[in-house]
Amino acid sequence: MEAFQHLADEYYPGSKRKRRESIPMRQSRLRAERAEARADDSWDARPWLKHLPDGREVEMFPIGALARALGRNSVTIRRWIRLGLLPRATYQTKPLAGTRGDAGRRLWTRRQIEGIARIAEEEGLLSDNPPRMQATRFTQRVVAHWREWL
Repeated sequence: MEAFQHLADEYYPGSKRKRRESIPMRQSRLRAERAEARADDSWDARPWLKHLPDGREVEMFPIGALARALGRNSVTIRRWIRLGLLPRATYQTKPLAGTRGDAGRRLWTRRQIEGIARIAEEEGLLSDNPPRMQATRFTQRVVAHWREWL
């Protein structure tokens, strides 16, 4: 019955003319589509190819990719960087017009993200009930390997 009701609501009563999608209906549909697309994406679905000064072309990923790899929000990753629990991103884009301050986008290499995620998994930070980050050796291990992941 619900499927039939949906079809009946699709047309104006007594007409063959389709109804237009209302703004709230469109917004909720687009929100659901975006959420589904994000859920289907892995953290490395959309790399940025960047040319380094030494001539190498490297796959780089923004903060959202690192956050997805760790199962956290981007805000959490920025806070960890601010608190010194994660090293600052080695690479950064040029400042973006219209942003506060002179900040560009933080970028990480594939090796950096994979290394951080591996250490987080080994330290138990990706489990359902993770320990406090300060109670682990996560930061020390990431800092020790940071330069070799470049």
